[in-house]
Order: sequence, then structure tokens, then C-alpha cells
Amino acid sequence: MKRVHPRVKQVSFGSKSSNVLSYAGYDVTLEKSVFDFDVKDERVHIELTGYVMPKEYREVFGAAILTAYTLGLSLDTIRDSIIKNHILPKGRASIFRGINDTVILDSSYNASRTSTLAFLTLVSELKQKMRRPVVFAFGDMRELGQEAEQEHIAVAERIPGVVDYLYCIGPLTKQFIVPFAEKAALQEVQWFENSRLLGSHLRAHLPNGAIVLVKGSQNQIFLEVAIKFILANEKDKEKLCRQEKHWNKE
Repeated sequence: MKRVHPRVKQVSFGSKSSNVLSYAGYDVTLEKSVFDFDVKDERVHIELTGYVMPKEYREVFGAAILTAYTLGLSLDTIRDSIIKNHILPKGRASIFRGINDTVILDSSYNASRTSTLAFLTLVSELKQKMRRPVVFAFGDMRELGQEAEQEHIAVAERIPGVVDYLYCIGPLTKQFIVPFAEKAALQEVQWFENSRLLGSHLRAHLPNGAIVLVKGSQNQIFLEVAIKFILANEKDKEKLCRQEKHWNKE
């Protein structure tokens, strides 16, 4: 166990109330994400509109708040600065209005088991609150080597009871996700050769009022292409990831 130099001040954050900063609350809707923190005897309320963020983001905000507080900033200043300046990169927890009165949760930039499971937990909560069907457009989680099978199976096991319509892209999802999901009681399970074919199918068959979660790795997957087919406002495609000339070959 490493020893801490006596001149180093230790501060901590986490779930326990004994921490200098502790997690106090979390809520998410189809319009915003809300995080509450207790710093000693004061409450910090962070409300971020335009993002649907899993509760795991509390670790990011907790570290930022505590760092700034330790450096002497007031909690009001810290809160206001986060709300004003926090911007996630494209393709990470963004919200778009889709066709057929749907809401698209765009996390298409990349995917890992941890982040995918976090978003499945999030949409499960939204499904219970909003009573909407869940569509999951899921692409391979790439560059996992020998762990690819177990990582995809871990995601597959979380799908039943959360996802109603599952659409997959990539050889790994075809091998490890689709066979598992076909045995579950989903409304529909399909695999597609590429994101363009998936987008075309979604445009023709997207269930009314659905919550559409989009997540997959960028390596040969590019699920943002599928999102373009179902945006209620075509101009929103400029807000998707990988729209620079280097990526966009259309």
C-alpha cells in the first residue's frame, strides 16, 4: 500500500456520506439529466438539458466539483460553470427528435461493455417512467481481442426485459448477440450488413413513440449513418459525429 506524503491533502468523493463530496441524487428524463451532490453540509444541484446521461457520469462531475472546491472556488460558481460550459463531444449521450414521435439517444461514437450496460440501465429506467417501447441499434464492440465473446455475451444478457426491438450490425453481434436475443421474448430481432441498410429499415418500420438507443464502435460500424434516416429534423445530421469530409463519403 502506497504511503501518502504528510504534506499531501487527501480529499475523497463517492457514495458514502463520510466523503468530502458524496452522491446525493440522480434523475433522468428524455429532456435532461440531473445530478445532486453533498459537499460537507451544502447541496450542489447540476441540471443539464439536452443530454440523457447514465448515472456513472456522477463520477466525472464529482471529481470536477471536488477539485474546484479544494482550489477555493465557491460551490455556486462551480455549479454555474458546469451548467454553462459542459458540452459532450458528438455521439455521446445526445438527444434528437426522431420520426414517428420517437426520441433518439445518440451514443454512436463508440462502445464498450461498461458504457453499453450503463446506457441499457438508463433506458430501462426511462422505459418504466415513460411507458415507451425501446429500440436498440447495436454495433460490434471492436478491438477486444480474446475477450470479444464474453464482453458481447454480457451485453446480450442485459437485453431481455429492456429492449423490445433489437437491430445489430457487425460479425460479432451476429455471432454472439443475435442468437441469444432470438431466444428472448423481443418484438423483433434483425441483423444488417451495414448502417445504411439498418437506417432504411428503421425509417420504414420504426415503432411510434419509441426510445431509440444507438451504440456501437466506430471501426467499420458508423451507426451515425443509420441515425440520419430517422431524424425528424434533417438539419440535425450536422450534430452527429464523424460528419467531416474525412468521414463523410456521401
